[in-house]
Amino acid sequence: MMYLNFYGGEEMREFKHYFGTYRGFSVMSGFSTESGEVEISIDSHLIKIRTATGISIEEEVVPMNSIRKLSEEEVQSHYVHRDSERYKRVDGFRAGGDGVTFLFCREPDIGEPMLLVLPGEFIGMLCFGPEQIADGAFDKMIKEIIEEEGENVFPRLTYGGKVQP
Repeated sequence: MMYLNFYGGEEMREFKHYFGTYRGFSVMSGFSTESGEVEISIDSHLIKIRTATGISIEEEVVPMNSIRKLSEEEVQSHYVHRDSERYKRVDGFRAGGDGVTFLFCREPDIGEPMLLVLPGEFIGMLCFGPEQIADGAFDKMIKEIIEEEGENVFPRLTYGGKVQP
């Protein structure tokens, strides 16, 4: 297995493109109280995942030296419709052997989250990338959820991981 090289390896150069802060939701069965807000920060040393659980904020740290790039076949294996070409727009990385999987869409459609994280505990985490956040995609999603589900229906990082302040 080849892990990212901190000193200029090809995999690290590819991963640098994804440094920044991502915001979104952990998803279990749709947007409900079973989902929580997520923030993922990526830099040259680590990936920090913060998740609002409904009780508190859980943090997980993934050291960058445990990350390896996934092959095209490994990325494709995460898609239900294997005949779809969608996976060809995705760069995949995994922490350790069977650890957290990060699937980055190189050019997401408008309103499409840039990052899908498959940690195992949840069905997944859908996150908007730094440019999407700056363009208001995350705030728009929050507004849509509140309009559809009502106020205080899912745990927020702002509320210390709880559903309401």
